Amino acid sequence: MYSPCLRVSLGYTTPTSFWYILLVKLLFAILLFASTACLASMQWGLSSGSSTMKYLYIESSPRAAGLAGAGLADPGSAGASEAAGNPMAGAWTQAAMISGSQAILADRLGAYWNTLQVVQPFQNVHVLVGANFLDVNSIHGYDDDATYTGDYGASAYSVRLGLASDSGAFTWGLQGSYQHYAINQFNNTAFLCDAVLGYRIGSRVRVAAGAFHMGWVGSFDAQPEYVPLTLQAGVSTIAFDRKNLLVEVHTDLRRATDGPKELLLGIESTYAKTLVLRLGIDALSSNPIPSAGLALNLGPVQASYGYTGNRELKGNHQFGLSYLF
Repeated sequence: MYSPCLRVSLGYTTPTSFWYILLVKLLFAILLFASTACLASMQWGLSSGSSTMKYLYIESSPRAAGLAGAGLADPGSAGASEAAGNPMAGAWTQAAMISGSQAILADRLGAYWNTLQVVQPFQNVHVLVGANFLDVNSIHGYDDDATYTGDYGASAYSVRLGLASDSGAFTWGLQGSYQHYAINQFNNTAFLCDAVLGYRIGSRVRVAAGAFHMGWVGSFDAQPEYVPLTLQAGVSTIAFDRKNLLVEVHTDLRRATDGPKELLLGIESTYAKTLVLRLGIDALSSNPIPSAGLALNLGPVQASYGYTGNRELKGNHQFGLSYLF
């Protein structure tokens, strides 16, 4: 009798693997259709500004910041360090990894978005554990008559737990999070989930679709709030691969439940597997400002920087450090 491994190598498929592949394809089709449909829709979701926890829209890593949010389908040289915002990226490592980053938000916001991510690979499934903390400078309070009433604080934190796996053609990631934020004496909590599915086409193309920040959110100051659901689909293509130079192009569609349509374009160039340069832009923005970033891969250590352009807020700077052990 053939062993299961031998049957696969000879082209046979077990009933279990058949239904698994069929389910994965179905889920992928649903995510891909939902992501592209929401972009095509003239009016999708809620009116602008309706959802809560807007800090979750901040790019989750220096790479994402440098690519303007593009690159969902293939985390490239950044690998599992992207798992904080893209759980599927947790499958891109053969060793345990810890990474941290800090986004220094625009001067007018006066806040710092800190991220910690740990990925532990096992035989078939990788485990993701992480946390975020938003630290906001003192906020000046004013009443309806524009009279100064004193300073107050604001903060937010989250903890995450997820799984990721790469079965060859298909790659998937799933993570849940507990979110909490407070403004002055008021606070709110949420239980949210991210799900991403990717598919490899040949050796040069990857496609992916994901739904982010799905779940439940409580009320704030006795007022109902809405989850910051975001849908995204993307294609990553290796455009050039010769000797020491690798160039990858990313094209993503993204839309938040109360946000505008986004067409995210990014290009990522890696020289000698060491120096990475990144550029990105939202092509549908009325006032597009390029984002940019770079990274250095020094053995088990990767240091990275990303800048996200914003005409009104003067942009965010994001620094990151990862270590494989």
